[in-house]
Amino acid sequence: LMTLDGDIIHQWYCPRNTAFPDTQRTDSDKKARSFRRAYIVPDSGSPGELIGIYNGTGMVRLTYDSRVKWTQSEMCHHDLGFSEDGSKLFTFIQTKRLVPVVNPDEPVMDEFIATVDIASGNVLDRVSLLDAFHRSSYAPMLKKIPASGDVLHANTIHSVTVAQAERIAFLEPNDLLISMRNMDAIAVYRPMQKRIIWAMTGFWMAQHEPSILSNGHFLLFDNVGEQGHSKVVEFNPMTQEIVWMYDGTESDPLYSTTSGACHRLSN
Repeated sequence: LMTLDGDIIHQWYCPRNTAFPDTQRTDSDKKARSFRRAYIVPDSGSPGELIGIYNGTGMVRLTYDSRVKWTQSEMCHHDLGFSEDGSKLFTFIQTKRLVPVVNPDEPVMDEFIATVDIASGNVLDRVSLLDAFHRSSYAPMLKKIPASGDVLHANTIHSVTVAQAERIAFLEPNDLLISMRNMDAIAVYRPMQKRIIWAMTGFWMAQHEPSILSNGHFLLFDNVGEQGHSKVVEFNPMTQEIVWMYDGTESDPLYSTTSGACHRLSN
């Protein structure tokens, strides 16, 4: 935890082998040895606790002094988001399975949205994203995904707050805003209905980190959608109008070969 000037206020440290001592990995698995994403637990009653994801291994909850409070060994990856009341978190779990609407002959890597109890780390529910698309009016988008491998590659998940839902007509509190890199799409998943209720693509490729701004617009990082370069895009989800973007300069264009993120500051 740092100030904007880079002064360290506090630090948490937990090697993956400490959280998962029985996990055997090879040298090619170096990316999963550190946190892909970590957040301070909101309103936990124990200030300074942290939940972090080791990509493809699992997640861990740490106390303020880095003691392991619980671990979850599901194959969660990339991101996690907290419910507004602070009782649950949401993340992605990948599972290879046969999905006939995508490929009737070969299993593909499906993404499951998992609901996790923050207090215990137990998975309370999981729903296939492919099924959530298939049972929605956005099912035709599945015809554009690859027929094998990691067909969705979900990389961002945010729980919609009451204030955000009040600004955007099609949203409800506790909806989940998600990003799927390999579909070049972002979407809204409604847990109560277990289906996609809104999706959008076309202005970006391999995007990351969509978020909802206080003005009711969306912000995201477009990795390679601007003539092979990256850009940050703010757009109106109701009209699909791009209202602001940043793509660097002509002599120094913005470019991120992988991942990428963007956050609007309070000022």
